[in-house]
Amino acid sequence: MKYYIDSSIIIALINEKDPNHEKAIAKSPKDGEKVISKLVVTELYSVFSRTLKLSEEELNALVDYALEKCGCKVEDVEFNRVFDLALRMSNRVKLKTLDLLHLSASISMGCEILSR
Repeated sequence: MKYYIDSSIIIALINEKDPNHEKAIAKSPKDGEKVISKLVVTELYSVFSRTLKLSEEELNALVDYALEKCGCKVEDVEFNRVFDLALRMSNRVKLKTLDLLHLSASISMGCEILSR
């Protein structure tokens, strides 16, 4: 099985002080392939840069560490397809924009989505 890991799970996994750390450990798949899209990578850069005072080098290292720690691989996805699917699903699923895009990306990549 292939799993799409949301940024909230990655952040909770690497931060032992995160209130959802234990839940993220329990949710993290032990078997199967763990993948993310560049949307998740972008979110990690955004969250870490807003919440921590880091140099560019430290920020890059932290994102690399987070991806290595969770065992995630960045997989390419055709974002025009992701957006088209998101548009078609929006009225049915009624999610916030980023959540809708993550769901659409996970479906486009043939993954089960894991999120908090």
